[in-house]
Amino acid sequence: MDFKTYQKKARETAQYPNLGSNNIYPTLGLVGEAGEVAEKVKKVIRDKNGIFDNESKLGIKKRVRRCIVVHIKSLYRIKFQFRGCCITKS
Repeated sequence: MDFKTYQKKARETAQYPNLGSNNIYPTLGLVGEAGEVAEKVKKVIRDKNGIFDNESKLGIKKRVRRCIVVHIKSLYRIKFQFRGCCITKS
């Protein structure tokens, strides 16, 4: 799936007050999700001596994915399109 299609599909699930004219709510959602990522990393440092095992990596990956979804929804609101802005590593 390309970014344009993904962005449209992600937007379909957006549910928040004043949808389409409320920049604050999705921004707070993004910050909250980023905080979840930070918490996962903090717990690896605290509880696993900084060793990122498969369970830790999977948990972080899920939270980062959620950050991306929330971010895409936020950018769709301001008509920002991802198409052509990503760099791929070969």
